[in-house]
Amino acid sequence: MLPITYDLTSLVLKKAIKIYLKKYNFSNHLDMGCGQIAILGQFHKKINSQAEILSADIYGDFLLNAKINSSFNNLEIKFIETNMFSNINQKFDLITFNPPYVPVRYKSKESKYEKISYSGEEGTIAIEDFLKEAHRFLKMNGIIFLGVNQFYVPFKNLENIIKFYGYNTVDVIKRWPHKCIVFVLKK
Repeated sequence: MLPITYDLTSLVLKKAIKIYLKKYNFSNHLDMGCGQIAILGQFHKKINSQAEILSADIYGDFLLNAKINSSFNNLEIKFIETNMFSNINQKFDLITFNPPYVPVRYKSKESKYEKISYSGEEGTIAIEDFLKEAHRFLKMNGIIFLGVNQFYVPFKNLENIIKFYGYNTVDVIKRWPHKCIVFVLKK
């Protein structure tokens, strides 16, 4: 068994998908950093079976587990091993990302899968790397759902990073009572 399944941020991202699927028809969805379950891609596919889902992760072990899980659920999802966008070559209506956002000072031991949690001194390296490139992989009027736990990265820091990379915050989705939020972004 692999070490992480999903976290509270994933639950808020699922909420965002459910809300926005009432307003938009996302014909294709990149589930970046899908983890060992590809929970966001599977959730979207269950709601809209016609959507094309591409679930991506840096860890092949996670992708193998996610493939087995989606097959068990009779869901047709494509998977790709990639470091951010390095192996992605298409544009999407929706890109979801639950990035690693835990500052390294919280790390207590070494792990084979460190990139699933830790992201530099401030917890923002993966977020910044993602936002630098994500706009090139959005279709016209495409949307990004960026989920982050404010316990680790304060709201104001996130706002500043989003503005710095030229995105507009369309909405912020929360799920009471925890500090996990989803920024709904457009370029």
